[in-house]
Amino acid sequence: MNKHLYWIDFAKVIGLYLMVLGHDNMVSDDLRCYIYSFHMPLFFAISGLFAKDYIRGISVIKGSFKTLMIPYICLNAVCLIFFSLLELYKGTFSIGLLKSQMFAIVLGVGYATESLTPVCTPMWFFYALFIIKIVYAVVPKTKISKTFQFVLCLVAVRLLTIYNIDTYIPLDSAIMAYPFFLIGTESKQLLNSSCCRNYKKVSLTVIVLVLSYFISLFNGRCDIDTMRYGSYYSLFIFTGIATTISILTICKMIIEYVSYIKPQLTVLCIGAPLIVGLNLLIINVVKPIFSFLVGEWNSIYGIILGIIIMCLFYPLIIFTKRYMPIVLGNRKERGKNED
Repeated sequence: MNKHLYWIDFAKVIGLYLMVLGHDNMVSDDLRCYIYSFHMPLFFAISGLFAKDYIRGISVIKGSFKTLMIPYICLNAVCLIFFSLLELYKGTFSIGLLKSQMFAIVLGVGYATESLTPVCTPMWFFYALFIIKIVYAVVPKTKISKTFQFVLCLVAVRLLTIYNIDTYIPLDSAIMAYPFFLIGTESKQLLNSSCCRNYKKVSLTVIVLVLSYFISLFNGRCDIDTMRYGSYYSLFIFTGIATTISILTICKMIIEYVSYIKPQLTVLCIGAPLIVGLNLLIINVVKPIFSFLVGEWNSIYGIILGIIIMCLFYPLIIFTKRYMPIVLGNRKERGKNED
């Protein structure tokens, strides 16, 4: 399929925006709990939608390394240099800390441990998705059904959490995310189907979103990075799938009403590595200034600041795309939607 689907770009940008809102206490705990219940499943499901069943093996691995791991390496290098210079300026730089940071980059750790200090924590997603792409490129040759793969992942996640096993590399996160990726691979009919706008579909979508919100509050905080699925794994799976489908449906229904921003949506999608990798740095710079101007913080200010931050990334993406496209994985502006 060569046609560029702007409603997919719309869904990706919504996911990126929600990721920004979920960081550094931008919004209330309840909203953050809701966001974490589905925003990563949304990304993995979209990636599954565009997984190429007819291309397997080494060609998939090479392509995925270019679009996922090259940005991972580049942005981690940028953050490592930045934090090293900052530590030198503060007089707190040490070789031990540098080693800890470098090992964290190699392993793909998305959270700090006693011995590992990641410098670009959100980029764990690229590492985990690369693992998933490798598995998906190899597993079909073994004739293992997707249903069995799905169930196997569910069992593996339960065992990993029950026995508190940390794989350090994002293998555990990849296992937890793989069911959503598989659901995406089995939903390719969405890409070519027309989307009728009717009262019943809109009403059902709104009901699902509201229901998922309250379920997420009941279930508790979820986080694929740290292998947290709340109180009930089944509820995490439900909210992840239901909300993802709802967001994709909404984007498909309303994209033509916001057609004037299609080019901007595509640019933001191309710049996804920058937004994922650098959003925490931008938040840490901009939020104190914004907070000083508005006074007491609340979720409304966080939502507004999130929009401002997405806008700030736009010229940075344009510049990077023109002069350093390798940082973006050489993502293309036209043609097929990318990972």
